[in-house]
Amino acid sequence: MTTINKTNYFKEVKIIDFNKLPKGLKEGDEFIKFGTKNYTTWKHMEDDKELLKMYFEKLNKHLKASTSAKASVDKDGKPSSVKTTDG
Repeated sequence: MTTINKTNYFKEVKIIDFNKLPKGLKEGDEFIKFGTKNYTTWKHMEDDKELLKMYFEKLNKHLKASTSAKASVDKDGKPSSVKTTDG
């Protein structure tokens, strides 16, 4: 999975299903979409660096967790056997 950041967000946003994200992440995207003039420029959001940093951290954490959850479910939606090793 690609780590999403300011450099690749406009490209990656095209493949994210925001309907499956928690409300806060969907609202964050709506804010970014508005502030970037429909994903065209970061110019108007230069003062929101901390907000963007926090949003990308939460988005990446959620997407990573979702990917991990999908990996532990087989094609029929049943949990697949996950092998773990105890150190």
